[in-house]
Amino acid sequence: MLIVGTWGALLLYIVSWISGLFASPHNEPSGSNAWSEVTVMRVAWFIHSVTLLGLLWTKSVWPTTFVSDILSVAAWASMVGVQAFPERLPSLVNISIVRLFVILLLGLSLF
Repeated sequence: MLIVGTWGALLLYIVSWISGLFASPHNEPSGSNAWSEVTVMRVAWFIHSVTLLGLLWTKSVWPTTFVSDILSVAAWASMVGVQAFPERLPSLVNISIVRLFVILLLGLSLF
């Protein structure tokens, strides 16, 4: 069930990333596209948080699963940064690149 949660979070991160790519910067931020992008991202982050806690608590055997655990924690921490600093982060880096980085990290942690 934890793997299904990780795959679900990965799928929702991809949906949020694609939705963010097609959002126009000239539209008002309260539009339905921006709302769905933020909501899907937060739901994916919540699923990822619960799944990560479950994986680290029950399935983690540290010499064996160290790399996948570190990749998943790095992806989780990157999404915390995206959500914690929504106004400041775009001036430092491109948000869509950070989301793509999270998708790649979480995808690599599954294999």
